Amino acid sequence: MNSKKSTKKLVYTALMIALVTIGTMFIRVPSPRSGGYLNLGDAFIHLSSFFFGPYVGILAGGLGSALADIIGGYSHYAIFTLIIKGCMGFFVGYAQKKAKGIHKSTIIAVIIAELIMVFGYYLTNMFFAKTIFVGIASIPTDLIQGAFGMILFLIMAKSLSMAGIDKIIEKEK
Repeated sequence: MNSKKSTKKLVYTALMIALVTIGTMFIRVPSPRSGGYLNLGDAFIHLSSFFFGPYVGILAGGLGSALADIIGGYSHYAIFTLIIKGCMGFFVGYAQKKAKGIHKSTIIAVIIAELIMVFGYYLTNMFFAKTIFVGIASIPTDLIQGAFGMILFLIMAKSLSMAGIDKIIEKEK
């Protein structure tokens, strides 16, 4: 890989980390049951994985979301978020690697990634509260966030693809 392409990949990765961080912090709706919050970050995690693949997805998802936790006063969640959201980004990016555009496999991968998020925060909330009930209480809120993130991702990905962004990115790789 030449240095020009390496620099572009680094810039795209940094841009996606920043978008995930901002998307996570921009609109935060607190969830009193779990102590967490609803946000737009998942849509940007899926978007980074969709356009740039699993390694940008894992970095954008993990680092961007953990950074938002640290900046936003949820630093106790940061290490868990790094792992959970990184896994989400990697999974969608890996599934998308073999397909071009939005396919049934993309939607299935995003659903599975959101289920990873729900299960990951279920375990995290159980860990913090030392009780199964707080983990269970977080599931409905996390499912809503997952559904919203998936819908927003599909709208953004379709719109950006129609605008030709995917062709520009592919040419740059």
